[in-house]
Amino acid sequence: MVKISRHHHLEENRQFSQFTLTNSRYGRILRIGEYFDPELDRDDDADSTTDPGTFLEHIAGPECEESRGYNGHTVSALTVQSARTAQCLLRKPTGDEEDAQGHVAPVWSPEPDDEPWEENSSWMLSGLNSLIVEPELGPSKDWSPVRHGVREVNDYDMWFEDVPHIGMVHHPWCMEVYQRATLKQKNKVDVDGLGEWWELHQVENVKRSNGKMLRYCRQQWWEHERGSEFLITDPLEDAGLVKLLQEAVETSQHFNPADSAFPPRAPNKSTAKSNQQQNTTLDPFSTLPAELLQQILAELPNTSIGAVREVSRAFTHIPISFFYPLVRRDYPWIWEANPETLAALPQYSQWTKVVIDKAARKLNKSGELVSREEDKIATGRHSTASDPDALATAAPGNGNDEDHITPISLPRFETNWFKLYASLKKHSGSLPGLRNRERIWRDCQQIITMIDAMRARSA
Repeated sequence: MVKISRHHHLEENRQFSQFTLTNSRYGRILRIGEYFDPELDRDDDADSTTDPGTFLEHIAGPECEESRGYNGHTVSALTVQSARTAQCLLRKPTGDEEDAQGHVAPVWSPEPDDEPWEENSSWMLSGLNSLIVEPELGPSKDWSPVRHGVREVNDYDMWFEDVPHIGMVHHPWCMEVYQRATLKQKNKVDVDGLGEWWELHQVENVKRSNGKMLRYCRQQWWEHERGSEFLITDPLEDAGLVKLLQEAVETSQHFNPADSAFPPRAPNKSTAKSNQQQNTTLDPFSTLPAELLQQILAELPNTSIGAVREVSRAFTHIPISFFYPLVRRDYPWIWEANPETLAALPQYSQWTKVVIDKAARKLNKSGELVSREEDKIATGRHSTASDPDALATAAPGNGNDEDHITPISLPRFETNWFKLYASLKKHSGSLPGLRNRERIWRDCQQIITMIDAMRARSA
């Protein structure tokens, strides 16, 4: 990540780093590949010719070990630009709660930017923020937009009684994954259950996926450990994940999902010998219909599918379509392959593409940062949460389709399911967006199970 700041060397691994230095005591701009001693802080021992506005732009090399930001060689800024965007899930205002400033939000009523589930739920979404503070310093300020009259949101990891407008902090990305996980497991989107579960102080009982790495990174300040980039990567529209899905869709008119997923076997001595043996010893699978053979394969563990092809020629032809249910079974977080999910949740929330951060300011044609007055969030309409003067009226849109993102759809009869299955198996541990989606999905599965147990106890 390109980082504009004072540079402090790592205490345990002191090394020179690459810099672009303007108006410096060196008297010229350092070229990429030259080195600047990080011990020479711009505020210390600066001569009279040093411009007080001098800044150091850290250009990370592939082996950079700076821990205050992720390396742009391992993850792109575009992929993680919404990672700091936070939102709260809170109960709808009833018209009788007064915040710390004496403001009373009116009774909830529908608004154009509501999500579909909000209308019939007891819960609602707050505006967005990227400057979440510690609870003892809270509440975090400048939630944008002010939704349903709730100006002050008390953001906490846990629920506390008698705290007005208290909300469960989450990423908009994670809410999208949760909705699709509940739809998969319960055939409905259950946001009310999530809020009620949070009120019972159950958050700490979740055994988080990749918990060890998450605990290491989640300190007083986030530790940007190399290899942990996936924890903040977009799980919905990561470029690598999108490319993997798109490449599985076949555009050739000659593609047929009934064709074999594997190339024909070339005749050789071993197959000839095998044919002679099968003439004397009947293959028990050779008389079974193709439908029954596929049913047998579906009951086998994945590692046994290749093995059974080696011992029985009846399984030589395994159609591409056979891997469609395997994708849905083994990778349920690939909702692009699930037409029921795509029909019920055809779009991602408008909140998932909003960037509220000074670092996300757009560049003008000259390559310079736009002015504060021109500063916009990613939708191109509103000011950032870093601009407190414009927060009260900022909103991502009016709930129209153009404010949402439509997930990729994998058509059942035009997708090479074997190719997709093999790609998912190969890249599950290397594609950060895919890895993060699986991580969040597994956490959501635990939460949904806990919600079911909670309701069973209260029944």
